[in-house]
Amino acid sequence: MTSCEYGANIEAAIAEPKVYTTATEVKTVIMKALYDEGKSAYVGFVMPVDIELQEVKACNTLAANELVECEPVEVLDIIVIEESLGAVVNPNNYVVNEMTYADISSVCEGDKCVSCGGNLRYTKGIEAGHIFQLGTQYSVPLAANFLDENGKAQPMVMGTYGIGVSRLLAAIIEQNHDDKGCIWTKESAPFDLQIIISNIKDEAQVALGEKLYASMLAQGVDVLLDERKDRFGAKMKDYELIGVPHAVVIGKKLAEGIVEFVRRDGMLKEEVSAEEIGTLLAERF
Repeated sequence: MTSCEYGANIEAAIAEPKVYTTATEVKTVIMKALYDEGKSAYVGFVMPVDIELQEVKACNTLAANELVECEPVEVLDIIVIEESLGAVVNPNNYVVNEMTYADISSVCEGDKCVSCGGNLRYTKGIEAGHIFQLGTQYSVPLAANFLDENGKAQPMVMGTYGIGVSRLLAAIIEQNHDDKGCIWTKESAPFDLQIIISNIKDEAQVALGEKLYASMLAQGVDVLLDERKDRFGAKMKDYELIGVPHAVVIGKKLAEGIVEFVRRDGMLKEEVSAEEIGTLLAERF
C-alpha cells in the first residue's frame, strides 16, 4: 500500500523501473498494428519473460488504432524494446526498419510506486469520465491552425473530456448499497421520501397516506406514494431494492395510532405517532 495518493487505471499505471541484467531472459511478443487507410505493420515487443505486455501502452507507443494477434512472421517492421531493459538487450540482434524503447509492461501488485516508493496494489474502481489527449492527430489533416507569436501557422493541440452520467449513477450505487438493493444518497436520490400504504383496502391507511403525500408535494418534496394492490412484503422488498432514503410505512399499527419512519441506510425504523408524523416530516424535509 502506498503512502501517497497515486492512482491509475491498469492501462495507464506506471511503476519504478525494475533492474535487469544480461542474465535476464527475454521474449518477443509479435502482434500486428492496424492504422488508418488499411495500413498495418508487424511489430515485435521485446520484454522480460515474466512480465505481461500492456497492450494499451503498446498501441499508444505506435500511435496505432489497434493491436491484433497474428501468426509468427520472419520479417518484422518495428521492434519495441521495454525501456527498463536498457542495455540488457543488444539492438543489433534485430534487423528492422524501425526500433524504439518504451514502457510497455503491465504493472503488477508489489511493484514500487513512482511517487513514494511504496508497494502498489490492485483495487476496484469505476471510470466516471474520460480525458483524451488528441494532440495534433485531427488538427493537422483538418488544417485547424492558429498563428503563434511570430505569426506562423501552427496546428492546434486538441483534447476532449467528458463525464458519463450513467457511469456516475453506477459509481454512486457501487459505493452505496447492501444485499437488498440501492441506498441512494440524499443528493442523488430519485425521490426524497416514499410513503407505503400497507393495505389499500383500509380506508384509514389510504386517507393518511394521501394526506401526507399531498402535504409533501405542497412543500416541494420529491415524494413517491406506493398505493399498489401488492402484498405488503412485496412493497417493502421493492422499497429496499429502489433505495429511496426515507419512507413512512402506514400499516396495521395505525389502529393504535402508530406509523413507522424508516431510514433506508441500515433499515432503521422509528415508531411515530400518526398525529405527529406530519410535523416530523415537515421538520426533516
